[in-house]
Amino acid sequence: MRRVDYSAALRGAGPVVVTGGPGGAAETLRCRRLIVTVPVSILQAGDIAFAPPLPLRKRSALGRIRMSTASKVILSFRRPFWPNDFFDACCMHAFLPELWVTTYPATAAKAEGTAEVEGQAVVVGFVAGERAVALEALADAEVIARALHQLDAMFGSATDPAPASAPASFVTGLVHHWRAEPFIRGAYSVPGAGVLPGDREALGAPVGDPPVLFFAGEATHAGVNPCMQAALETGALAAARVCFAEKLAQDGGSKL
Repeated sequence: MRRVDYSAALRGAGPVVVTGGPGGAAETLRCRRLIVTVPVSILQAGDIAFAPPLPLRKRSALGRIRMSTASKVILSFRRPFWPNDFFDACCMHAFLPELWVTTYPATAAKAEGTAEVEGQAVVVGFVAGERAVALEALADAEVIARALHQLDAMFGSATDPAPASAPASFVTGLVHHWRAEPFIRGAYSVPGAGVLPGDREALGAPVGDPPVLFFAGEATHAGVNPCMQAALETGALAAARVCFAEKLAQDGGSKL
């Protein structure tokens, strides 16, 4: 969406009008109430015009809550070469500061329709913040090579010095930078300089009386940001608020 006109809805004289579809398509949606779930990076860039502008308190909070970035390095192997009880490791000064592992049993792979990774083992490396920005400047091949070198150093032994990078072990790799995602442009929200108590609540507060705009996303959660759980919980809260507002409207009330 490119524009949200909720002026008529605020007066109780019309719907919320949303214009602009995927790829700039000229689409229009009319609704009584709207839940906005886009990341703070999209709101800060002004990609969505609100008419009237969002309340000052919300815009001020938006200016203090930032979006950081992250990158993931996904490596697939023909066999696991780590201990059976190993799942996750944090290596703060290593190339990949955090990594975790999983495997694809043959039965699960077939059920998911992913025969190409049937029985394979996967390592996911996670890099965030400034180190993720630096990672973006490297070629994917170099990122994968350095990640394999780290795994060899972590799990290598005298009898098997290159358990990760050996041709008989390594299958393929993928590097993904979340800042490159056009509709996300980052990974998680972080507090900026001068952040105030209540900024996240203000960012997630409904707009209007009765409310017509609702906001959700991990940046609007005051307790467990930044994570997927925060996004899910705020989405459920926004949906509950919409249902409550609809019930009040049916009962002739006005307060959320």
